[in-house]
Amino acid sequence: MPTTKDPRSRRWEDDVNVSVFTGELARDPELYRTREGLAVANLRVASCDTRASGARLVKHTSYIDVKVFERDAERCCEHLRKGSPVTVNGKLDYHEWTDRDGSRRGGLRVLAHDVRFGRL
Repeated sequence: MPTTKDPRSRRWEDDVNVSVFTGELARDPELYRTREGLAVANLRVASCDTRASGARLVKHTSYIDVKVFERDAERCCEHLRKGSPVTVNGKLDYHEWTDRDGSRRGGLRVLAHDVRFGRL
């Protein structure tokens, strides 16, 4: 029986957090730098699917916020524009912020490990 130190062992408390999807940029990428000089890009990706609604099919669009880091962030801002097709591989991240009215807000975003230009 594998021990918990064996990397092949799977413990119940270990979670899998993987998100892979395709779509098109809903707006131009936004690049900024942290105080430490790290490049970060914000992307908003529109990913469409078709769902059944009674006897007919309806197109549904999900808008997904994506954060991209370092050289990948710079590449995205150099080569991508609104409408560009992308494939994103990353992990879900819950973040909180305070809006302009002082209310606490929260939401999911994807922290990208890899952004491919084009679809799968």
